[in-house]
Amino acid sequence: MNEGPSSLSGLQKEWSLLLHSFLGQSSDDEKIIAQLRSQDLTLGQIIILKKEFSAHRKNLNRKIELIKNDIERLLDVIENLKLVGSSTSAAQSEINNLLVEGKSFSEEIEATEIKLKKIHEIQEKIIVCSDIRSTENSR
Repeated sequence: MNEGPSSLSGLQKEWSLLLHSFLGQSSDDEKIIAQLRSQDLTLGQIIILKKEFSAHRKNLNRKIELIKNDIERLLDVIENLKLVGSSTSAAQSEINNLLVEGKSFSEEIEATEIKLKKIHEIQEKIIVCSDIRSTENSR
């Protein structure tokens, strides 16, 4: 591979393709993918992507915490219903629905973690290439 500014541009395009390849086609990612297609990937864009994915992960964690609280509340309701001899099937059904929703959020968090790791790797490569380019230009 050639050394120099033209190879850096080529690497940025390759990283854009790499990032595009691991980003899912979910509605949240379509905006990011469109942005990457329209221009080269820059360090600034990577920082923005990391912030967006981190915020998304934080939001998902909040949702999981709310689900956990709802499940704990419903478990208390079930205990009270058992004490008075009432049916617990509605509360149990709601718990099952919350567990499915929580599992979905957990899987989405896992996918977001993978994306954040890849973005961090790309950021490190861009920084290394920028350092190499700065060193070559100072010679």
